[in-house]
Order: sequence, then structure tokens, then C-alpha cells
Amino acid sequence: MRPFAALALLLPAACAGGATVAEWGNECAAEMDPGRRLELVRNLVDSADERAIPALIDCLEAVRKRGKTPDRVYGTGTIEPNVTVPAELWGLHLLTGQDFDFDLPRWRAWYEKHQGKLSWDGGKRRFIPRP
Repeated sequence: MRPFAALALLLPAACAGGATVAEWGNECAAEMDPGRRLELVRNLVDSADERAIPALIDCLEAVRKRGKTPDRVYGTGTIEPNVTVPAELWGLHLLTGQDFDFDLPRWRAWYEKHQGKLSWDGGKRRFIPRP
């Protein structure tokens, strides 16, 4: 197979993946079941798509609107999804290395500052801001 033919086979899958990130984000923001939200957050994290960050911020905002309040029982070094750490916060921490808890304006400001200037580090499974 010619190299360009192989690339042509990959492009439709990549384009479809963009729609999937948006769909996962929308479903996550609307989902009430914590187990399903965790599954959606894992999908967003595994996508290695920068658009997962604002989708997770929107999901975290939806969780807060449902009454979840900041809970600092966890430590950043041990953050993982559990009853005190919403899956959305865990996902944001994994993708960014940041911990702004439920401070949505800080999450949004961080993303706006770095949007389009993030590189995926597959080894760390995290986005690294470029200068």
C-alpha cells in the first residue's frame, strides 16, 4: 500500500474522533450516574485530544451545579476518582498536572492561556504547555 493511501485510511477515523470527544463531553455534562461519568472521563482522557480539557471543565461545572462542593480531603499527589474527587477533576488533573479544585474561572483561565500551545506527552499522558 502506498504511504498516502494509508494516510487516507486514517483521516476519516481522526475526523470521527473529534465528534466523539464532543459527544463524550456533552454526555458527561448531562450524566448523573458517577460510574458512567467516570467511563466518559476515561474516554476523554484516553483521547489525548486537547478539546477534552474544556469538555472536562464543562463537566466539572455541571457536577458543581448539581450540588457537589469543594472537598479537600484528597491530596494532589494521590488524586484519583473516588467519592471525594469527582471523575472530572481527576481527568483534568491527569491531562494538565494542575489542581484548581472547583475553581472554574481558574481552570478556564489556564486553558485560555495555553489553548493551541499544548503538546501531548504520551509517556506522561499529559499535555505540556509550550512557551
